[in-house]
Amino acid sequence: MVLTADYPVLDVLWTTIIFLCWIAWIWLLILSFIDLFGRVASGWAEGAWVASVIVLPVLGCVRSIVTRSDGRAASEIERAKQLLDSGATTRQEFDQLKTRALAWSPSMTEIGGTA
Repeated sequence: MVLTADYPVLDVLWTTIIFLCWIAWIWLLILSFIDLFGRVASGWAEGAWVASVIVLPVLGCVRSIVTRSDGRAASEIERAKQLLDSGATTRQEFDQLKTRALAWSPSMTEIGGTA
């Protein structure tokens, strides 16, 4: 029982918080790399993204998430337009899908939405 006297409860709590933050950080890196290599990009572009995530980790991950979301919103709207053109959805459903896609976009004016 000497171990419990040498390691106070607040130190255990602090160690647990640090450990969980470390696990979350590793998970964020894994998700960023999965998203990065899932895109269709040249080898140089992928290498630049990996270098930015390694050299400036927080900035690289945030930049990756933000730039990816613009393309994701545009592709969602394009897919909804194809469904509308094929008659699989109504105009009201298309507007709902478009609104939902634009709600996740960081800069709606770049893809034709309203700010």
